Amino acid sequence: MTYKIQDDIAEIIDRLRKDNISFQDKTILVTGGAGFLGSWVCDVLVKQGAYCICLDNLSSGRIDNISHLMEKENFRFINHDVSKPIYFGMTHHPNGICVGDIKRIDIVMHMASRASPFEFKRFPIPILKSNTLGTMNALGIAKAHNALFFYTSTSEVYGNPPDEAIPTSETYFGHVNLN
Repeated sequence: MTYKIQDDIAEIIDRLRKDNISFQDKTILVTGGAGFLGSWVCDVLVKQGAYCICLDNLSSGRIDNISHLMEKENFRFINHDVSKPIYFGMTHHPNGICVGDIKRIDIVMHMASRASPFEFKRFPIPILKSNTLGTMNALGIAKAHNALFFYTSTSEVYGNPPDEAIPTSETYFGHVNLN
């Protein structure tokens, strides 16, 4: 049996439809949208009729993950590091780049960060910047547009899993004392 991502995307869309959840006609910014999970989110949003803005600097995301979306009318890729300011709906700002033609953002989905424990030693500062400055910038965009904010994380927040637990299962509880 051949695994097809499109089958999973179709199942996600079907489940959203059954739960009466639609992103149609919403403008949604997905930071880290060329990453593994971010690209799936972009796929679902485009297929549901949202205008999807994928913001990614391709440090760990891949253009191959979103190349099939590039020709879609309701998809836009912006190659940009989320830890640096970006302003939507403005033509000039002294502190960052501006994307003047996007006037409205309804939802910001912040998914930008390298998530592999193997990269934490190699890229500690970019990861720190994405998780702090990137979150601050994404929150600023949401605030400026009165948009909903959606933040994701990885299982690494639960501590260092044993080597045999990579990839980390959904049942892994971690080394964190939750009391």
